[in-house]
Amino acid sequence: MTKSQASAPTLAPQLPESPALPCLGADTGLPVVGGGVRKRVYLDSAATTLMAQAAHQAGERFLPHYASTHSDAHLSAEIAHHALLKSREAILRLVGANPTDYVVVFVGSGATGGLNWLSRALRARRPAPGVALLSTLEHHANDLPHRLSGAVERVPLVDPNTPQSGTQMAALADAITRANAPIDFVTLTGASNVTGIMPDLAAASGLCAEADVPFIIDGAQWVPHCPSALASLDAAGRVDALVFSGHKLYAPGSPGVVVLKRTFAETLPLVDAGGGMVESVYPHEFTPLKNLPERLEPGTPNLPGAIMLGAAANALSKQDMTKLRRTEHGHLLRIWEGLQGLTGVRLYGPDPSEVARTGCVPFNIKGLPHGLSARILSDYFAIEVRNGCFCAEPYVRTLLRDEMLALDLDPDDPDVVLRSRRELGLVRASLGAHLSTDDVEAFLAAMAEISARPDEFAANYAEVGIATWQHRHFRREIDALLPWQ
Repeated sequence: MTKSQASAPTLAPQLPESPALPCLGADTGLPVVGGGVRKRVYLDSAATTLMAQAAHQAGERFLPHYASTHSDAHLSAEIAHHALLKSREAILRLVGANPTDYVVVFVGSGATGGLNWLSRALRARRPAPGVALLSTLEHHANDLPHRLSGAVERVPLVDPNTPQSGTQMAALADAITRANAPIDFVTLTGASNVTGIMPDLAAASGLCAEADVPFIIDGAQWVPHCPSALASLDAAGRVDALVFSGHKLYAPGSPGVVVLKRTFAETLPLVDAGGGMVESVYPHEFTPLKNLPERLEPGTPNLPGAIMLGAAANALSKQDMTKLRRTEHGHLLRIWEGLQGLTGVRLYGPDPSEVARTGCVPFNIKGLPHGLSARILSDYFAIEVRNGCFCAEPYVRTLLRDEMLALDLDPDDPDVVLRSRRELGLVRASLGAHLSTDDVEAFLAAMAEISARPDEFAANYAEVGIATWQHRHFRREIDALLPWQ
């Protein structure tokens, strides 16, 4: 266990009754089995967060003045331009990066867009084929783009034989040393979207500095949950890019964000082009702009999304990310300890009192397929969680290794795919800054009921598709709940 991983117990629980960050939808009422309405308990923040009230208010203030940037000919364009600048400043402030040394680039609709773009750009810098090193913890967004752009090697940061342990940074050092091809870049998640486990980014940045290899952090699950000091991390090693998603930072509808070291950004070749990033265009040639970030942002930006993202980043900075981290850790410990005391509930990943984790709690309930557990929580208790592999299938397979071996599936069985789909998955409760202590206790109370009588709940459901469940007598009228009629 590294020093940074062992730091989790020092985060003393701080559990205010009210949420740390007011968000839209946190108090929405949902119809439940038996009639009536229950307050929604949203535990799916690792997929996408609720919208911060500050972000929504910023969008409402901006939209009456909405216009495109790239002009100072009228007032609305000037407002758009300056609001975009303020958003970049707020993002750099949140991640602890000096605007003289770092630049914010808005890309696509999440971290996926930024990672695809970076992967193509970094591969294009090298004439001969190289290899990208990534860990076995990665979300598909920080895995599949690199497979498309070239060769990859997966570094086993978690021992597949002891998946309940912390990360092993020696595996990365070994992979860098024995790489059989030039290393195009190393990329690691700041925190797993399955277990919340956090690799030692300081150690990784040091290894990349020693090897003179570009280092990219997928911060989609790290930035919204932990105080980040990008400049300090880079000063101790090497961090060339930090990528994260606006929709996981309390600003749904926002673009992806790539925070780049300016000196590194200047070396990136152009892999996308369009309006707004050129100095001049002629029939057979064009001259791109030299100034950043405009050179790397072709086309009209997602202005409302970027501005709301800046407002969310500003609100989080004012809340103090260290305090938010302590609060989330307190909720995490309470949930972990509460679920440990329930018969039939299995938890996955290391103990958060021993290894640093963000607020992701993967579990299964004995006797219930993961999809059915999630459906029961929603239908009976208005508790919204996610189930499956969470777009991190290789890591989930590692966590479920014992269960899959115990199934002893027959490859000639025509139902083998159905059985594996039903079993290969977890239920995940993921925490956000909107949670209150009442939300946490409501989740634990629901889990106590379900785990005490799983067969009784299961008898009310029919499987209507592969790993898809429907209550036999309860239906929500989805059409009536849509935002348009």
